[in-house]
Amino acid sequence: MSTGSQNSTTNQSLIQQSSDQQQNGISLIHLFLVEKVKPSNRFIQEHATLKRDQMEDRGVRSVVDGYSTTAFLLQHFGFLRGESIRMMEFADLQSMLLEREGATECYALVMVLLQGKTNQEGRVEFAACIRNRNVEICPQMTLSFYLFHRWHIQGEPFSSLNQNKDWYRLKLIKSADLTVELSYSQHLDAISSAFKEIGLHSKAKTHAMRGSGARMAEQLGTSESFIQRLGRWNSNALSKKYLTNVPREVLRTLAGFTAEAGQFYLSCAAVIPPPELCRKVFPWVDVWRQRLDNG
Repeated sequence: MSTGSQNSTTNQSLIQQSSDQQQNGISLIHLFLVEKVKPSNRFIQEHATLKRDQMEDRGVRSVVDGYSTTAFLLQHFGFLRGESIRMMEFADLQSMLLEREGATECYALVMVLLQGKTNQEGRVEFAACIRNRNVEICPQMTLSFYLFHRWHIQGEPFSSLNQNKDWYRLKLIKSADLTVELSYSQHLDAISSAFKEIGLHSKAKTHAMRGSGARMAEQLGTSESFIQRLGRWNSNALSKKYLTNVPREVLRTLAGFTAEAGQFYLSCAAVIPPPELCRKVFPWVDVWRQRLDNG
């Protein structure tokens, strides 16, 4: 049999296998990443044609589909409740330099949580995450891609920063109205579809990532006290009133490093992109920084 005939047979087999497994809630991602099936370029093209012929919604489970991979990973690594990620606004995000973490500068993405089911007193609580050693599951990377897609690909206007009222109410995970949080039903549908796609059965849905992050930290050897602090499960007076910094040990282990300080190193960070390229990624940053500096 010729190579072309073999490829054609393999492609047809993959398409049929994909079609059969899609009905069972298993996606092409499962075939390619879990079973290590290697698709040819022709297969990818034929599968795309099949999706067009079947009139599939191309936005489903993509970065534009409301609840995104970004939200999933922020929930997982920050031990966030579903309501916390839905309510989160750009004003809730901060960047904190964690000193003496290693050869690579380590910035934590800090998420300020002022309200929620278990915080009726309006306490200032925090969730946080750092860059992950595994770039494919890095929450900071996916957040940057998500924002790049919104502002560069979809053409969403970058908000004015002249006054707090111009941008304080903008939701991080957007819905049709940028100032209105994603509904619980939208969140539930997105999670349920994602779980079905990979054949995952879980009683918890919008809350599942909070538990999965905690269990992952435990399996990586993180002490219970640090897990409690990151998950805001610690209700003693010390945690409530006096401990305001992020629990570094659990951030390190979740990101793929040891619990001890000084081991944070990312090989990709050793390559410093030229300023001209950086300015093309988020050009508004320098513009607004200059305006704010000038008053």
